[in-house]
Amino acid sequence: MHLFTESMFVLFAILTLGAWIGQWSWRGVSLGTAGVLFAALVFGHFGMSVPKEVMDLGLLLFVYAVGLTAGPSFFRTFRRRGIQFVVLALVIVGTGALLAALTAFLLKLSPALAAGLYTGALTCTPALAAVLDVLHRVAPDSADRKSERDQC
Repeated sequence: MHLFTESMFVLFAILTLGAWIGQWSWRGVSLGTAGVLFAALVFGHFGMSVPKEVMDLGLLLFVYAVGLTAGPSFFRTFRRRGIQFVVLALVIVGTGALLAALTAFLLKLSPALAAGLYTGALTCTPALAAVLDVLHRVAPDSADRKSERDQC
């Protein structure tokens, strides 16, 4: 129970500090909601995390919100130029996968790092979740760096 309470404190600290940082403005430019992302990066750097269930719920809500935003115009656009967008998406994803695999091979990167490179370069959150799930199943030791830090 103590671990859950601590994790939830970390979550709310990230949200609170991130929202506060997002309100800062310099010459009319502010981070907005991206302040939460930067706060989470800092907390993660120092080894703090939230429960996997909370991360999964956050991912689900993010994808749902994107769907709500893009949904109304999606089908209208897809009927007009759907084939072009499908071909473009396949080329981008395929090229990204090929370059990530080539980079991983040439630099002898771990599968986890190569997957992070691929999903980060394409900024595809659902792909990151899928890759992490596969890595946890296939190579749990390379996908879970936190357990290695805890053993040191």
